[in-house]
Amino acid sequence: MSNIDPKTATALGSLTEFFNACPSPQYTDISGSWAIIFSSRQLLQTLFQDIDETVDRLMAKQFLSSRKTLGSLFREEARVECATIQVSNDGSFELSYLGDGGPKSIIGRVNVNRDETMTWEFAPTVRTEFTVIYTSQVAEATRRDVVILAQTDSFPKCENVLVLARTRTLYETIYAQLAQSGHNTASNPILSIECQMLLGPNPTQNPIAPNAMGAPMNSPMINPIIRPMP
Repeated sequence: MSNIDPKTATALGSLTEFFNACPSPQYTDISGSWAIIFSSRQLLQTLFQDIDETVDRLMAKQFLSSRKTLGSLFREEARVECATIQVSNDGSFELSYLGDGGPKSIIGRVNVNRDETMTWEFAPTVRTEFTVIYTSQVAEATRRDVVILAQTDSFPKCENVLVLARTRTLYETIYAQLAQSGHNTASNPILSIECQMLLGPNPTQNPIAPNAMGAPMNSPMINPIIRPMP
């Protein structure tokens, strides 16, 4: 490295920062009910596409496989509306949303890693890692009312974000925060997760739907054994 001229060293440093554009992980208690109000488009086209296909396969009692089929490659982009997520203190969670065919949901588990990133497992074949890059706090309480998660196993790291809020109010300040941080780009814009249906007095209330695993959150079948295809 001592033979590298200053300009080259600066360029390499900038490239390293680009590929490691994640802030230091910060632990945040995310238990409770959340509405998903914003998502990067690439996250919808990748993670949520895989989740939606997995839910459909589970509801059809089909085996899961980590290998992409021809049908998966030509599958229409997933419809995701009124998305909510409920996280229990033990790390189990339920993701619910309106998709093609009506309400859908899936139960998974989130684990906090040693480096304080979080691994979200939606199924044995669908998992990803997030880190908390922003939180806001209501004035009269200690709980967080907005959390922004950045995907750490994407390329480049932390380019895709997911915004969780205690209510489905669209936070203009949060949108501005994302724009200032460089996450809202022409190639990967931040999209609003719309919800036109009336969810009652609590905007984070889940759509009424059986989950894809066929068991409520307090059921012992939170993690059923699913045999992947060979």
